[in-house]
Amino acid sequence: MTEIISFMGLALLMAGLPVPLIQRFGASRLALLVYLCVSLVILLVPWNGHSVVYYVRGVVGDLSVASLVLLCVIYGRTFLKPFSTHQPIRGQVGGVLLAILLPLYASTLGYLTFDLYGWGYEPQWLLIGVGLLMFWAWQTQPALALAWLIGVVSFACGMTGSQNLWDALFDPFMAFAAIGVAASSVMRAVLPKKSTRSAVTEAVLRKAA
Repeated sequence: MTEIISFMGLALLMAGLPVPLIQRFGASRLALLVYLCVSLVILLVPWNGHSVVYYVRGVVGDLSVASLVLLCVIYGRTFLKPFSTHQPIRGQVGGVLLAILLPLYASTLGYLTFDLYGWGYEPQWLLIGVGLLMFWAWQTQPALALAWLIGVVSFACGMTGSQNLWDALFDPFMAFAAIGVAASSVMRAVLPKKSTRSAVTEAVLRKAA
């Protein structure tokens, strides 16, 4: 069952990447559903012995429980509610995730002298930090806080494929999303804002000049 969930999660993630762009072109929910079904078939059906998702999983590993929950939230908002760019990872959360994940992966790859990843095998103290993080996230991004809570519960119940708490809460895809959100926030802060004056106002000003 865990294998099936892992494959389906990665397939849904890969299929969902172009969805925001497709939405901008005014695609209907039916068109999105057809696209999703076709994409899942392409990604999951074995080609020359193995599926596309099989090879991707071999490179990046499994999605965390938290990312699987966030995927469900995103797809739920896409198909059950009016189209919206409101996503569970945004604003300051991107910066906070980067502050956590960059040292974590740096230590995992051996660039730091201490092993943050090892804390996840005996996570008694780590759970205190996770609890504070969930409380903070609940104020602005409750979906993310709920995803972390489900990740902690799944880990406590032995329902994850890993014995490390980090793997239930975070993964490289969440790090990539955090980088994108943080970069977008920096660009919005640095680049000048567009003028809100209408085309009519611009025409009147040019005529007056």
